[in-house]
Amino acid sequence: MIEDILPFAALGFITVVIVMFAFGLKRGSRMQDTNARIEENQREAIALNQRQVAALERIATALENRNG
Repeated sequence: MIEDILPFAALGFITVVIVMFAFGLKRGSRMQDTNARIEENQREAIALNQRQVAALERIATALENRNG
């Protein structure tokens, strides 16, 4: 009885592993895309922050020159 079911069980297990691998590849690809978007957003946020810091420094310098 077990000998009759064992080949089908092994085939089913192999099928499940292949399906999981296929979904894993798709998920990995989506995660790479997401990580790339996150990285780009972080670069933009850093650039914006640097521009804000530069603007604040210019304002501070202008105020110092005006009061000094």
